[in-house]
Amino acid sequence: MAFPSNDSIKVDIANKTFKLNGPFDKQKKPVLQQGISSVVIAPTGQVLAGTGVGEIAVLGKDDLQILRKGKVAGSVTSLSMRSDGDIFFAGTALGFTYIVQFGDLSSKKMSSAHTDRVNGIAFA
Repeated sequence: MAFPSNDSIKVDIANKTFKLNGPFDKQKKPVLQQGISSVVIAPTGQVLAGTGVGEIAVLGKDDLQILRKGKVAGSVTSLSMRSDGDIFFAGTALGFTYIVQFGDLSSKKMSSAHTDRVNGIAFA
């Protein structure tokens, strides 16, 4: 069985079965430019995805469709969510780190001290 290509899939681990992939537009075409480059699951079960063009998208937990999008400068290379899920950090290929509000995906640049991509980011 062939499936349309995209960056996110949902599987039923207990039954070892493919459930769906996405996100897609109404014509079943992928909608996240340059693909998903970083991902984290929010406490709500929604998927937080960073893309190759600096988009940050919240995907629905049941259908992987885009619920909302935000933007940062550079390809998103790392994401880390605070345990309560209200805010998260995003690192980019331009060496920037951002703090982002989960609710509306508004972002604030926190650092631009890296000379290369931010490969990992975490709350301590």
